[in-house]
Amino acid sequence: MNLASILLKAIIAGSDIDTWAECQYHYFPSEYSEIWKVIDKYVQTHGALPTFESISLSLRDGVLRERFSSLESAEDVDILPKTLLEYFKNEYEPNAY
Repeated sequence: MNLASILLKAIIAGSDIDTWAECQYHYFPSEYSEIWKVIDKYVQTHGALPTFESISLSLRDGVLRERFSSLESAEDVDILPKTLLEYFKNEYEPNAY
């Protein structure tokens, strides 16, 4: 179970813009950096979260399309996206030095 995939899928599938607004780039593992950038750019441009279909149609990069396809097929869990986001916030510890 990959919690980052589950969180991003839940946010996109549920059009949960409130949870997305609290997400920050550095909360996610590095392998999600490109996915995060695509979602964030879409939100900045359109003022709304993308759907998986709109992402699929707009991406030219086959690798990114495959990553979003994998994200879409991530398992569903009975945990609210905000709860998952709190987990990521708690796991993130900025370097205070």
